[in-house]
Amino acid sequence: MPSYLKHYFAYSSLFPKDFGFAGAQISSLWAGLGLLRSPVGSRQVEHIAAQYIDELHTRSFLEDFEDFGHIYYFKLHDLALYVAKEDLLVVNLRTCNIPEQARHLSVVENDSLNHALFPRSRSVRTILFPIDGMGVGSEALLDAWITRYIYLRLLELGDSSFETLPNSIAKLELLRSQT
Repeated sequence: MPSYLKHYFAYSSLFPKDFGFAGAQISSLWAGLGLLRSPVGSRQVEHIAAQYIDELHTRSFLEDFEDFGHIYYFKLHDLALYVAKEDLLVVNLRTCNIPEQARHLSVVENDSLNHALFPRSRSVRTILFPIDGMGVGSEALLDAWITRYIYLRLLELGDSSFETLPNSIAKLELLRSQT
């Protein structure tokens, strides 16, 4: 795999194994992480993401690939978890400890959320909830994340139970996306 594709492929492993998703989901993730940059007057980031998706598909890194024009549906190859190594972690009920070097977290089971599980390090850059209907249910946990992970770039809160966000979210100067 060419080195420039490794990041795109690795970050895709934030989604659970055998998770089928549309190309828009992955391009939104890549854009939120700052991987998709388009020079002024150049192509839109969606077109750049489509180019990378097409390249990953032609190299057989995407499975069950379906192309519906502007919408793709696919699953990731098992190799994505190997490429991701220790930087990315899928958090579920079997997760006993999140290593301090983990930078990107994907929470796939709400019951796994508790304060003790999350590392004290400040290196977390992404907290993602890829399963529909799942999100942060505890304002105290959200506030702890905002205080602790000052370098967060992507914090998904779409299916969370909050009416309003805490004012402390303004402290996250590097936050690019809070979908």
